[in-house]
Amino acid sequence: MAKFTMFLEGSTNPVLSFTCTDVNIANRNGLLYFESSETSSKKRIYIDISSLNECKEINAASATLSTQGGRIVNIEFSGAAEADRIINEIDRNLADQESTQLIRPNGEADILFQVNQLIGLDAVKSEIQKVVNLSRYHKRVAKQGATVTPVSRHMIFTGNPGTGKTTVARMVSNIYQRLGILSRGHLVEADRASLVGGYLGHTALKTNELIDSAIGGILFIDEAYSLYPGETSDQFGEEAINTLIKRMEDERENLIVIAAGYQTEMKRFINSNPGLRSRFSKYIQFDDYSAEELSQIFYGLLKSSGHTISSECKDRIEFIFEAMDAMKDEKFGNGRSVRNLYERVIENLASRLANSDSNQDLFQIVPDDITIDDLNFIMGSNS
Repeated sequence: MAKFTMFLEGSTNPVLSFTCTDVNIANRNGLLYFESSETSSKKRIYIDISSLNECKEINAASATLSTQGGRIVNIEFSGAAEADRIINEIDRNLADQESTQLIRPNGEADILFQVNQLIGLDAVKSEIQKVVNLSRYHKRVAKQGATVTPVSRHMIFTGNPGTGKTTVARMVSNIYQRLGILSRGHLVEADRASLVGGYLGHTALKTNELIDSAIGGILFIDEAYSLYPGETSDQFGEEAINTLIKRMEDERENLIVIAAGYQTEMKRFINSNPGLRSRFSKYIQFDDYSAEELSQIFYGLLKSSGHTISSECKDRIEFIFEAMDAMKDEKFGNGRSVRNLYERVIENLASRLANSDSNQDLFQIVPDDITIDDLNFIMGSNS
């Protein structure tokens, strides 16, 4: 399902249905053009896409337009690969433009919508914005016919577990695909076991195969420092690193490598090889979540599953997350610990309701469902 959300001036119809004979996407005087022949006024929608140079009609597709308050209109195409292709192309052309008319597919207000929706991580959001700004600048320079100096887009993500490194890497791959920098925009997750083989020679083969699968997207290597154990000799890890360095340079136009791990260990890893230092150009630190941010994550999990909190429970929850913040060490699971606590609270709720009467609220969390014992259990499992 592909979807546009846009502003339609003067619209009062709650729903406008389009069939494949009614929907035309065309570049007419630099405007994206939709028209419905089913409405008496033949509603037309124009969106500025002056950089798009083709006229297409969507075949074998249907579209539904729904309005909210007479202004916001959702256009949904179902079962149409051609619609997806056109939408992706339009989005790429608009990626470096500010448009008050078009909100991108899936209702995203801008290319950084998902990143900016994340709880906390203000420094990370700022760095990702810089990455996008630089990419847009290079595109604008290239459009003017100037030579763009090739830049390395490989990154280092540092931080403790559960701080959103993998989540942000997945979002970055999507952002680069929409900017037209990556052809596929998928994420391939890896660790030492994914790269290192059982004997010399096998490691290079295994590493190359993994890199091949990531072409067009991002290769995300978690705990990358495990490839360099430090003072001890590790021929297998060294073989993986050397293979990786060569392919990062050879495939830099259509592959991004993000290496992630603890800050101190990643510094040691990068300094172990001059080739690594020269390949990675961006370092982004993921800080631990504060007590307030941890509680926001917890409330978000409850909301997504339809659960509510009794008024008597709120002070206890605030205390538990302040204590969790005070008890954390470098192995603290951050978002993962919050999810573990959430799962334990739901188990407590289920046990409390197991023998209760059918009139009990099945979705409300009360003080008995979240205790200090639960906090101690979660924090103990992190050590």
